Amino acid sequence: MSKKEIQTNFNMSAEFTTYTLKHPGILSDIPKNAQIILVPKNNLKLAKKNIELGEKIKKEEQKSVVQAIKVGNKWSIEPLKV
Repeated sequence: MSKKEIQTNFNMSAEFTTYTLKHPGILSDIPKNAQIILVPKNNLKLAKKNIELGEKIKKEEQKSVVQAIKVGNKWSIEPLKV
């Protein structure tokens, strides 16, 4: 992953955290101890890389993984399907 992609993921993480503070109900969609993969719909290359990372975590570590999907200014939570 490039330095720019890492920075974008870092920024999205901050945005997602801010969103959860304003919309705490979204947290009920995240299973306990789940890994959260950030999926930007406006950057398909980064979305694909993050989903591939989530699939690897799910297979190798046997952990629950959800994807936080950003469309515009809204986030939604969906299970990661492998």
